[in-house]
Amino acid sequence: MDFFKYSKFLLVPTLSLGTRESPLRLGTRGIASIAAFFPALFFLSLVLSFPSTASSAERILSYHGDITVNADSTLVVEETIKVVSDGNAIKRGIYRDFPLKYPGKWGMPRINGFEILGITRDGNPEPYHTEYAGNGVRVYIGSKNVFIENGDHTYAIRYSTDRQLGFFEGRDELYWNVTGNGWVFPIEKASASVTLPNGIRPDDLTLSGYTGPAGSKAKDFIHSIDAVGNAHFSAAKTLKSYEGLTIAVSWPKGFVTEPTSYMRFRYFLRDAKLLIAAVFGIVILLVYYLYVWGKVGKDPEAGVIMPIYGPPTGFSPASVRYVMEMGYDAKAFTAMVLGLAVKGFLKIEEKAKKYTIIKTGKVQMGTPPLPEEEKFYERLPASLVFEQSNHSEISAAIKALKDALSSAYNKKYFFTNYVYLIPGVAITLLSFAAFALTGDVSPAMFPGMFIITVFVSIFAAVTAAIFKVRSVKAFAFFFTAAFSVVIAVGYLLSPEQSSAAVVVAGGAFLTMLVVNFVFSRLLKAPTVIGRRLMDKIEGFKMYLSAAEGDRLNRMNPPDKTPALFEAYLPYALALNVENEWAEQFTEVFKKISAETGRQYSPAWYTGAAWGAMGAGGFASSIGSSFTGAVSSSSTAPGSSSGGGGGGSSGGGGGGGGGGGW
Repeated sequence: MDFFKYSKFLLVPTLSLGTRESPLRLGTRGIASIAAFFPALFFLSLVLSFPSTASSAERILSYHGDITVNADSTLVVEETIKVVSDGNAIKRGIYRDFPLKYPGKWGMPRINGFEILGITRDGNPEPYHTEYAGNGVRVYIGSKNVFIENGDHTYAIRYSTDRQLGFFEGRDELYWNVTGNGWVFPIEKASASVTLPNGIRPDDLTLSGYTGPAGSKAKDFIHSIDAVGNAHFSAAKTLKSYEGLTIAVSWPKGFVTEPTSYMRFRYFLRDAKLLIAAVFGIVILLVYYLYVWGKVGKDPEAGVIMPIYGPPTGFSPASVRYVMEMGYDAKAFTAMVLGLAVKGFLKIEEKAKKYTIIKTGKVQMGTPPLPEEEKFYERLPASLVFEQSNHSEISAAIKALKDALSSAYNKKYFFTNYVYLIPGVAITLLSFAAFALTGDVSPAMFPGMFIITVFVSIFAAVTAAIFKVRSVKAFAFFFTAAFSVVIAVGYLLSPEQSSAAVVVAGGAFLTMLVVNFVFSRLLKAPTVIGRRLMDKIEGFKMYLSAAEGDRLNRMNPPDKTPALFEAYLPYALALNVENEWAEQFTEVFKKISAETGRQYSPAWYTGAAWGAMGAGGFASSIGSSFTGAVSSSSTAPGSSSGGGGGGSSGGGGGGGGGGGW
């Protein structure tokens, strides 16, 4: 017999049986409502005074468990259950819950094997189906669309199971919950018989047992041993709803073989299948990504980076950022707008923390626009306020910029290799499906964790924009990771979910998300020509950030003038060094103010940021707040969220319960 057939029935959080919650919420509105309250309350109390899950007529007349202990330590059990049905709870038949999962070593679950050998009703084979339920399997006996006749019915359930015996020093033991303590019906007569391997003398047996609700030490039962050494138990009185009969039989060692090393290894594989699935999934994902990264994701070797005093010829600030990031982000939009403003094609106005860009109407002023700048400029309206009411125009401008940059630079200067993420995501999803199929965790856990992760990521990105965090992506990633860990710890420490299984599943979930995110960045790779361009951009960035200042001064850099500051400010912003660039001009603007008696301000900007904060504050403000305005205003309103004496009744193997359906 294959005891691993039903090892999949490792159940998700247990349903509480027999709980009631009144659906009535009585309010008071005037005297009429008050007068109606007391009759309704009286009627409700009458209704709640009767069991809600079964009528008083429905009950179990007899419940007998026939347990055979095999020499190989497996059990074959036949339960004979005679019930009375009146069509209330027992309509199609009964269901039986079998616990299979128990706490094991190192927090791992211990999963017992279970296989149904046959089920009959009134002596005839009866259809059945199984479902996950609590910490085991629930067997529904009967057909969904067939109602049984009222009256007496006898069900016989025959099954095999393993890992139910205790192997102690000098003795072995069967500690078995015959009826389970989860039955919604009273049991008028409960009994059990235990058949042991041949050769055990009756005098060598020790019998014990318990009755009552879970945890009870009551011993309202009688027991006996027949001439051939079989043990018999019988409850001395009717068992009420949620009461059960638990028995214990022990015998000398040498008659039952303990599991071999091979069987213990198979048990380990059964217990640890979630851990195995998690490790296997992560390893496969890493092996896949490392292989793909080695094939398409490795960057060409960088050249020697030397400071240069100007941007690469023919590249706009937006294109410089697009190439260095190997993709589009909101800061590329800001760099594009700022670049066009410096060239005289746009004016930027800031009023009450709202930004407006206005076309100047001049065909050409200063340096002519580059192709992507021209395409973007043509798509802009004459005036555009960055607020959500204009999201369609802003989204159209963003799309125009993305399309222009992609067609000009993607695949020529770098490859995103996003197509290689598809198998990685597929491996992740298949791993999650495998986790759910093990039965150790609820399948509903993963969508919930995914939704929480996405929601927290959005919240982190918005928070980063509000508080002007320089790297929105980095902040969002690390905030999400930290928050997810906190949520996961709280979830795992909850009484309902505290188990190694959930730790493994949650850890694997977060690990695989991180692996996919990391390789979405690592798989991007510049071409050889793209790497050479990046070397030049890195050299320009070195100049803008004033790195190696003494060395730069010896190389005769250009004089620091307001015109130079404005010309390179869009590039500094694109390369995330706008503050460092502005700091180099602090003394320059102080000198101009002292000589002219007024503070310098660029002709293409109108607002309070420059006057209040100077060049450094303005550079930081335009980089963070304008980028945040672009991100928030490009989204349609409402499309994102803002926010031995040691036992008791119910112990041992077996157990569970049941009811009607």
